[in-house]
Amino acid sequence: MLAVKTEIRTHLDTLTKRWGELIEPAQFEVRCLEQDSKFPTWAFFTPGQIDEAVDYVETQNSAKNNCYVTVNPIRIQRVGKASSSADVMAAFFAFADADDEQGMNNIRSFAGPQPSMTVKTGSTPHLRGHAYWELDEPVYNLQAWTDLQKAILRSLKTDQAIHNPDRIMRIGGTVAWPDEKKRQRGYIPEVSQIKTTFQSDRDPVQFERMYQVFRAAETPHTAALDIDLGSQPLDRERARIQALSGSEWNLAVFTLVGSYVRQGLTDAEIQSLTAPLTLTGYTVEDTAAEVSDMISRTRTKFEAPEQPQPLTPVEASALPPLQFKAWQQKDLTLIPSPTFVYSDFYALGYTSLTVAPPKVGKSMLALAEAIDIATGQGILTGYTREPLRVLYYNAEDDQDVLDARVSALLTHYQIEQDNIAGNLYAVSGISHDDFWLIGGVDGTINETLFAQLETFITTNKIDVVIFDPLQDLSRSPETNEIFRAIGQRIRLMATTTQTALHLVHHTRKIQQGVTASIDDARGGSALRGTSRFNRILISMSEDEGVKAGIENHRFYFRIADAESNLAPPSASVNQWFEKVSVITPSGQSVGAVRLWQWPDAFDGISKQDASDVRTAIAAMAANPPSHSVQAATWAGYTIAETLNIDPTDEAGKQRIKEMLNYWIKTDVLAIDERPDSRNGRTKKVVIAGPNNPLSN
Repeated sequence: MLAVKTEIRTHLDTLTKRWGELIEPAQFEVRCLEQDSKFPTWAFFTPGQIDEAVDYVETQNSAKNNCYVTVNPIRIQRVGKASSSADVMAAFFAFADADDEQGMNNIRSFAGPQPSMTVKTGSTPHLRGHAYWELDEPVYNLQAWTDLQKAILRSLKTDQAIHNPDRIMRIGGTVAWPDEKKRQRGYIPEVSQIKTTFQSDRDPVQFERMYQVFRAAETPHTAALDIDLGSQPLDRERARIQALSGSEWNLAVFTLVGSYVRQGLTDAEIQSLTAPLTLTGYTVEDTAAEVSDMISRTRTKFEAPEQPQPLTPVEASALPPLQFKAWQQKDLTLIPSPTFVYSDFYALGYTSLTVAPPKVGKSMLALAEAIDIATGQGILTGYTREPLRVLYYNAEDDQDVLDARVSALLTHYQIEQDNIAGNLYAVSGISHDDFWLIGGVDGTINETLFAQLETFITTNKIDVVIFDPLQDLSRSPETNEIFRAIGQRIRLMATTTQTALHLVHHTRKIQQGVTASIDDARGGSALRGTSRFNRILISMSEDEGVKAGIENHRFYFRIADAESNLAPPSASVNQWFEKVSVITPSGQSVGAVRLWQWPDAFDGISKQDASDVRTAIAAMAANPPSHSVQAATWAGYTIAETLNIDPTDEAGKQRIKEMLNYWIKTDVLAIDERPDSRNGRTKKVVIAGPNNPLSN
C-alpha cells in the first residue's frame, strides 16, 4: 500500500497557498511517528520547498510512519526544535477531527458553513475524517481562534483535543498505519483521501460568522429556576440561540419575553430565564434592565386581532379599477435625479441611514455634518455651497452636552457663531418626553407629532433633519415590522416636505470582536430598505492601527457604504475620521471629529527615489531579488535599504509592499521567472523595468 503523491501535494499546497498574505516568511512542520512507537522525527519546509516535503512524506510513509503536518504557519525563527503554539503566526483554517461515527454524522448534517477541504482518514471499523473551513482573512488573535476551535469541537462533538494552534493533522494521500491497540479494535491500514472540489463553490468564511454559528450551536439551554414552561416550541429555542449568538439580540429576547408573559410567568421567573442570555461585554444587570423594560411593554392582553373577511363578488365588482399605465414615449432627459444638498448622502425628499455600534462616533459625525451643512463651509467635504437650515434632534444627550459639542466644533474649525445662528437647530430630546414617533406593542404611528414636525419644517424652511438615535424615538418593541413602519412613515415625511432626512441608528448587540455590518442595524434589513442611502461607521481595528502607524486605533473610524464595509482600510471607498479633544471657551475638554487620511505610501517619495530603486534593482541583475515577501531575498528589502525604511516595522512593510506593486504596475520594475537551482523549478524575481521615472 503506497501513498499518493498528488494528494500529498494538494494537501500542502492548500494549507500554504495564501501564506503570501503574512507579514513575514513562514514554514510548516512535517512530523512522522513510527507505527508502534511514540518517538517522532520531523522536518521543516517553506512553501517554496513543497517538492522536497512531498518526497520526505512519501519516504517516511513507505517506512510505515504516520505523517502529519502543522495546519497553521510557523515562524522561521522558532522557539524549540519542534514547533509549539508560541511559534504559530496566524491561522488560515478552522478544523475538526471526527474519529467516530457521531462526529462524522454531525459534520455531514451541519447546516452552517460547509468545509472547503475534507480528508477521509479511514472507513474501517467506521468512517473517520477531518473537516477544514478556510477563513477569509488570516487570524492573528490566536486566543480567539482557540475559542472558535473549542466551540466547533463542542458543537460537533469531535475530538476535544483539536484546539491548540500548533496542532498537527494527518496528511491527505498518506497511509494511516494503525498501532497495535487500534489493530485490536479492527483498524486496518488505509490511504487517506483528500477532497477540495465540491458540487457547489465553498468560499472562505468570515471568522466572525464561524464564531457566531458555532457558539450558537454549542450553547446549552440553562435556567436558574426549575420552571414549568410546558412544551418548548422550536421558535422559542431558535430565539434563544439567536440571542446567544448576538444575532438580533433585542428582537430574540423580546420574542422570548412575550412568550413567557403569555405563559403566565412572573417577572422574577422571566429574569431568571433571560439572565443566561447575557452577551460578552455586557453584565447581567444590563440584561436585567433591558428585560425589565420589555416585560413592562408586554404586560398586556394578547388578544387575536379581528380577521378581515373576504369580499363578496358584488363588493369586489364595485371596487374602482387600479390605474396602472403602460410605458409611453417620454423625454428621458427630463427624468429627475436626486438633488443632493450635502455630499452624496443627503438628498431632498429622501431618507438616509447611518448605522454604527455604540461609542464609534456617529453622534459626533452627525453633529459635525449638521454644522457643515448650516455653514456651507465644507469643513468635512472640502467644497463650499450655500448654507442650509438644519434640525439636529439628539434624543440621548442633554442640552448642555449638546451645546458643549457645538462649541468644540466651532472652536476646532474656527467658525464664528454668526455662521450657524438661525440655520442650526441643535435640540436635546431629554426634556421632550412626548417626542416619540411610534408607540405601543403593535406600533402605532404618532400622527400628531408628525403633523407638528411637518408644520415646523415647512414654517421654518428646514432643509435637513437629523434624528439621533432613531431607537430612542420609539416606544415599541424593536422588531423588523416596527422599524419598517417607522421608516416608511419618515420616508413619507421626507417626500412630503422635500427634506433631506437623516437617521442615526445603533446596531443590535453583537458578539464582542465581531465586525458589524449594515444588516446588524436594529430592525435589520427592514429599516435599511426604507432608506435611499445607507452607510455604516466602523472603528479602526488594532491591526489596522499597526499598519497605519498610529498610537491609539480607538480614536479613528471610517465611513463605509452598505456593501464596502470589508474593503481594505486604504481603499478609496473609505472616508476616515479622527476623534480629537478640544478645549472649549468654557474650559471643557470636549470631543470633536476631523478628517483623517490613511497614510499614502508615496508621501515624500520623488521620481529620483523611484529611479534610485530601479537602479539598485538593476545592479542585482546577476542575482535578482525575489518577488515573494516570504523570501530572505525579497525585493522589498532592497527598497527599504535604498529609501531608508524599516522593513521590520509593520507600517513600513505595508508601505514597501504598496510601492513594489505600484512600480511593477507602472513598469518601473518588472517580474521575471528564473530557474531555481534548489528545487529545479522556476521562481519569480524582480528586475528593472523599461520605465525610467526621470525620463518622464
